[in-house]
Amino acid sequence: MESIQIGHLSFDYPLIMSAAGMCKTLQLPPIRNLTKAFSAVVVGSITSDARTGNTGQCEDFTDDLYGLNSWGMPNGGVKSAEFVDGLHGPLANSVHPVIVSVAGFSASDYEYLIRKLACWGSGIEINLGCPNIRDDGSQHKIASFDPAYMAAIFEEIQQLQSIDEITTIGVKLSPYSDPGLLKEVAAVIAESGIVHYVATCNTFPNGIGFDISGKSRIQTDQAGWAGGISGLAMNPISLSNAYQFRQALPESIAVIRVGGVASAQDVIESYQIGCAGVQIGTAFAKTGVYIVREILVELASIQSVQEEKS
Repeated sequence: MESIQIGHLSFDYPLIMSAAGMCKTLQLPPIRNLTKAFSAVVVGSITSDARTGNTGQCEDFTDDLYGLNSWGMPNGGVKSAEFVDGLHGPLANSVHPVIVSVAGFSASDYEYLIRKLACWGSGIEINLGCPNIRDDGSQHKIASFDPAYMAAIFEEIQQLQSIDEITTIGVKLSPYSDPGLLKEVAAVIAESGIVHYVATCNTFPNGIGFDISGKSRIQTDQAGWAGGISGLAMNPISLSNAYQFRQALPESIAVIRVGGVASAQDVIESYQIGCAGVQIGTAFAKTGVYIVREILVELASIQSVQEEKS
């Protein structure tokens, strides 16, 4: 199969990206380790100011059916000394693309982050779906569920002249159970004129789980027992959301499926509904980079059998 073109980036088939959250820093060593395995690496999310993230038991990936996390987006912040000019070259020119996920707390904050980071890597992924921010004791509103706020964010970003010609721009969204809202969001994205791909979907907000002893799998000072649901439980949800977005968006905007992707069959199903590729998060958290090789070997085997049958 030919390479896959998304925005200004070209990827080999199959396109398997690491999901945001798996690498929270722009330090080079962990990024280089991931670029050896994945077709592209999404790092972050990165915020304007440094964040320590949530405190306590912030993740649990021990259940076969689902994962939970409540990290609270810990990162060094774009204003910190970590972001020096010398990083631009290594990130932008890495063997596999490095895409920087950004998370703002206002429309102007998103504009600032993209202005600062547009040329640091190969692309920008706008995180509109993080459910785990509770800095003031209450959960922040999730941008994915507010089309008017999303439109305001895009309008602010549009002030950056020809930004979509400078870098590849993606949008990471929450899972939608309301098909009408999903179509509204798709229309806002299409009308923005700056988005090259949609990554669907982020974790499902406010999940709670207990282990066999009755202990909460998540226990943070900021969010209590609540965390975003990921892993196998998200598989049919992400497949459906990806399918609906593929139907609602123009072909010029690619759809990347993320949520419960852990096998070659998941990759095949994603391509079957029109996705350009997938992102892997929880499966990587459970097994490390070996999951990518496992999927590639399994995919090659399936395709070989299919070719023999045809």
